Amino acid sequence: PMILHIFMWESRPLSTILTPPSHDNRGRGFFRTKKIDLQGLSLMPLRGNCTMNAWIILVLAGLCEVGWPLGFKLASTTGYRLPFFLLSAASMALSGWLLFMAQKSIPMGTAYAVWTSIGAVGTFAVGIMLFNDMLSVGRIVGICLIVCGVVVLKLSGTH
Repeated sequence: PMILHIFMWESRPLSTILTPPSHDNRGRGFFRTKKIDLQGLSLMPLRGNCTMNAWIILVLAGLCEVGWPLGFKLASTTGYRLPFFLLSAASMALSGWLLFMAQKSIPMGTAYAVWTSIGAVGTFAVGIMLFNDMLSVGRIVGICLIVCGVVVLKLSGTH
């Protein structure tokens, strides 16, 4: 199995920390190592039954999805191309990783639909609020259809 050695601060009374290591603590000094078995370890408890954690992670992934078109827009309209381009790349990577984590518990089709719809609705809202994008009945109906489609997917799923 995969084993990770990490250093952990040894909890000892202050008087023993201020004195040099002795034979009593077997030469460990102030730090000791601890073995952690990484076999089957995931960063968040998302396996098995669909948990609320997976949906929170999916919503965060969708919000990060808004960051990359925003970064591209700012890179193309300001003099700060590289920083906003890097923001876009970081947002894409984080969004994809969070989607990956959420899909451990949420069906792939549902997770992808929710992820992209949060990104689409969020980008639509940011465009209207920050960049004066056009707001029309047709665009509002289109966004509402996206949201309704995701609601139907969620309600018809097993989770």
